[in-house]
Amino acid sequence: MPFYPRNSKADTILVLGILSCVLLGPISGIPAWLMGRAELRHMKTGITDPSDRKYVRTGMVLGIAGSIISLVWLAWELFVAG
Repeated sequence: MPFYPRNSKADTILVLGILSCVLLGPISGIPAWLMGRAELRHMKTGITDPSDRKYVRTGMVLGIAGSIISLVWLAWELFVAG
């Protein structure tokens, strides 16, 4: 089993992504997105274990979706329904 110098942040990214869809929108979605990109880069270069790639991608996609949905809802409230 190879040694990876750093632990993966997959759990944190997944939790932030879920929170962005359920409750916090861009407040947790943007960090999930940015952390996910950085973590995938670390996995590609061998700094972290690539076995958590699916969790990182899921958290990143949820962060993107939660942010976009929240921003569209906010724009709707401000410009159409307001």
